[in-house]
Amino acid sequence: LIKQAKAVLCSDTGVLHIARSFQVPVVGLFGPSNPAHTGCIGHGVYQHIRNDFKCGPCNYYPSYRYEDKKYCLDGKIPACMQSIADKQVEDSLKQVLGL
Repeated sequence: LIKQAKAVLCSDTGVLHIARSFQVPVVGLFGPSNPAHTGCIGHGVYQHIRNDFKCGPCNYYPSYRYEDKKYCLDGKIPACMQSIADKQVEDSLKQVLGL
């Protein structure tokens, strides 16, 4: 299914890397993670969307208090993910699709 897609829009998951392995254009949504560490690499068409937060990427800041991180990530959609605007996604998809 992924191999037949014109593009894949997903968060920082294995799906992103599977799509890249098939050279399918990808738009990756990043919040608590850092695309420089876990994002797409190599040749191909991809975009990463990540809005900067002083606490992020929280997986890489030991000084970010565990209590704050737990509150942010405890079954909720983190503010860093909520901040990704529809327009950002639309623009990135147009770019990877060459529209």
